Amino acid sequence: MTKKQLKKAYNEAAKDFLISRTQANVDTGIYNREIEQPTMFKLVQKNLKNKKLLDAACGPGIHLKEYVKRGAKGFGIDLTPNMIKLAKEYCKGAKFEVGTIEKLKFKDASFDIVTCSLALDHIKDLNKAIKQINRVLKKNGLFIFSIPHPITYMFRDSEKGEFIPTPSYFDDSTRYYKIVQKGKKIPGFPRMIDTYFKILIKNNFEIIDFIESGPKDSWDEKNPKVKILFKIPYFCFFKCRKK
Repeated sequence: MTKKQLKKAYNEAAKDFLISRTQANVDTGIYNREIEQPTMFKLVQKNLKNKKLLDAACGPGIHLKEYVKRGAKGFGIDLTPNMIKLAKEYCKGAKFEVGTIEKLKFKDASFDIVTCSLALDHIKDLNKAIKQINRVLKKNGLFIFSIPHPITYMFRDSEKGEFIPTPSYFDDSTRYYKIVQKGKKIPGFPRMIDTYFKILIKNNFEIIDFIESGPKDSWDEKNPKVKILFKIPYFCFFKCRKK
């Protein structure tokens, strides 16, 4: 049921999702435009010539478009057909297909790099997903991904940026939140941050970098509503190598 909800919500929100993540005058995408995308682009190497790269849960192809510009032979998979349709239009030069991270349709050791932006927190069986990513990566291949910082699950949309924690950090019950202003709520699975570290280590990954997003003065000028960004890390980022 959860995967059906996720697929339906992203299918309906696909166009608004692309607009909010690429146009500077849209409030709902400021977190992605100002924090997530720039940090991921720094973690992924600049020269991707001759590198096969899979963007898992690629959405409308925003990230993969940048990686293809850098020379990558790009592939993208996403759960939702509407996202894949948009990706084919938005990101030329890459191959896209509908698919899930938990069941990747690629041969073992197919990719030099796998990226995944803000998707693993929507997957109930995280270990299964990480195992699949490890399988399709070559030895010494890189896995680079972002997630909402687990601490963000302690806050509700209704608090409008106020620093008032609600549920416990240790509460792992499913939460629901919106990805675009008018869209339906989607499920997320809160996990403590050490859960990600443990599952990565269990699946033969070496963690070579870890970043918790910090505030910038420019955010206040662009959108004074984002006060919460100055008080907690909103995203965190992992860069891992397959042993």
